[in-house]
Amino acid sequence: MRRAWLAVPALLLVVSCHRPDLAASYRQAASRLSFRLERVEPRLDMALPLDRSKLVVRMVLRVDNPSDVHFHARRIVGDLGFEEMGQLRRVGSVDLPQGVDLAPRATSPMVLDLTFAYGDLRRNWAPISQVVHQGDKAVWRLEGKASLDAFGIPITVPFHTRHQRAQ
Repeated sequence: MRRAWLAVPALLLVVSCHRPDLAASYRQAASRLSFRLERVEPRLDMALPLDRSKLVVRMVLRVDNPSDVHFHARRIVGDLGFEEMGQLRRVGSVDLPQGVDLAPRATSPMVLDLTFAYGDLRRNWAPISQVVHQGDKAVWRLEGKASLDAFGIPITVPFHTRHQRAQ
C-alpha cells in the first residue's frame, strides 16, 4: 500500500518537468497567430432628440491559426484608430470580453462593435469627422492584445493590423 503513495509524487514530478516545455511550445504556436482587420463599417444611427443618436463601428477581425494547437481567446482588447501621416489617431477602444475558439489550422472570424453615444461623438468629433471626410481612403488600424488559453495555460499575444478599402 505504501508503494502506491510513492508513485503519486513521482508522477507529479514527471508531469511538472514537461509543463515548461509544453508552455513554451504553446507560446511559440500563439506567436504564429495572424490577426487581420477584414472590414470596418461605420454606421450613424440618428435619433431625436439628438442626444440619443449614436455611431456604431462594426469590425470583422479574422484570426488565422496555422498551428495544431486549439486556442481559446478569453478576451481581446485594443485601440481602434486611423492612420494619419504614419501615426495612429485613436477613435476608441475595443473590448471583446466573451470567449472565441480558435480552431487549429483554421481561420476564425470575430465581429467587434464599437458604439459611440452622442457625448462620445462630441468628445471625439475631430478624429471621427476626419475618418468620415477621408471615406474609402481611410486606413484603419487596430492595435491590441489577445488573452488566450491553451489547455489551461494562459498566454497573452500582442497584435496590430490595418485595413484600407479596395478602391
